This record gives sequence, structure tokens and C-alpha cells, in this order.
Amino acid sequence: LSANHELATLGLIILTSMTFMALVTALVTWDSKLGAFASLILLLLQLASSAGTYPLELTSKIFQVINPWLPMSYSVSGLRQTISMNGQIGSQVLFLAFVLVLFMALGTSNISLIGILYGSYLLMFISLPVRSEIHKNVIIFICSSLMLFKSI
Repeated sequence: LSANHELATLGLIILTSMTFMALVTALVTWDSKLGAFASLILLLLQLASSAGTYPLELTSKIFQVINPWLPMSYSVSGLRQTISMNGQIGSQVLFLAFVLVLFMALGTSNISLIGILYGSYLLMFISLPVRSEIHKNVIIFICSSLMLFKSI
């Protein structure tokens, strides 16, 4: 297998790697236990919603809604473009670069990064229509777990 745009693929992989390293480093730097837990939850959400394994249309509605907000979605989309399509990755690179700069800045500042993420994701989940009792219980579990790890 050879990529249609090999250098663009390599550049995108390096940018993606740096973005994820900045994100995880910022989370863990702010609070090692809660940051590691938030990184794991974020990884799981990204794996399910990035459309890398299954088409996005086959996933649950919650994953379809959070797809545009997670960096892995842009990474998978960009890799599809550079490996087997026309290589137009301007919007993916722009989003990944924005996330990289954002988390580099937040990781070195005194701003409560977990508080910002926790608050924004809580608002996002509250605004989503809760389609079933299972979704409601998952949201309650994540919020409770974040509070528990923060208190330890």
C-alpha cells in the first residue's frame, strides 16, 4: 500500500502525534490522576466517534454529535484524503494546529484545564437529548467518576 500523497501523510501523522501529545500532557500536567482518567475517557470517545472503524452513520447518535469536536475525527479524515483521495487536508490541518496550540497554551498556564473541559463536556451532554436510560446512566457515571478522581 502506498499513499497518494506520501509527504502530506507523513506531515499529518506528525501533526496528529504532536496534537495528541500536547492534549494528554496538558491533562496529566494539570492533575495526574484526573488527567490520566480524562485522557482515557477522551481516547475511548474518539475511537468510537472518529469513523475510523465503522461509518459514522452506523454509530450511536451521541457519537455522531461529538464527532466534529474531537481531534481524531480530523486525523482520520485527513489520512483518508492523503492515502487514497485527492489530498485536500487544509481544514483538518487547521483544526489540529488549533488544538495543538490551545493545549500547549493551557498546559503551561494556571488555568484549570480539567475544569474547562469538564464544564464544556457537561454542557454538551446536558444539551444532548437523552434518548435512553442507558445514555443518562453513562453521563452520570462519567461525571461522578470525574468528581471521585478529583477528590482522591
